[in-house]
Amino acid sequence: MELNEFLAKEEFKKKYILDTSVIIKWYYSDNEDNLDYARLFYNQVRKNQVILISLDIIAYELLNFFIYKFNLPEDKISTVLTEVYSIVFVISINKYILEEAYKIAKILKNSIYDSSFVSLSFKLNYPLFTADKKLYSSAKSCGYNVFYITEYKEFF
Repeated sequence: MELNEFLAKEEFKKKYILDTSVIIKWYYSDNEDNLDYARLFYNQVRKNQVILISLDIIAYELLNFFIYKFNLPEDKISTVLTEVYSIVFVISINKYILEEAYKIAKILKNSIYDSSFVSLSFKLNYPLFTADKKLYSSAKSCGYNVFYITEYKEFF
């Protein structure tokens, strides 16, 4: 199903963009803070109360995290990816998102990866939630619709 068709069908549900820093907290808790907020997103999407949207680069970032920081067993990777793709509307990055991400990255002096999530939020006009303090601070100070994970309860 195309994004516009999906969003029109689900017009009454709240929609949020998540970056990988939030989704990681669903599967990894060692030395992580704000797990209850990440779990709130997870529980609400599992109950079909909200729509969570992200970019396909979450798969690369999740797998890198699991390889270099968590060492998730190989037999669990398929389970995690299947779940993420079933509860998050994953959008393929495209030329328009990348062009805007490039502009944003130059403004924020941040990576193209992080700026891609800000670009998606900008293009769709849905708030982006992150657990990345650097991304939050730089994007918020430049007026982007970005919120730190702990601000989620203010949206109820």
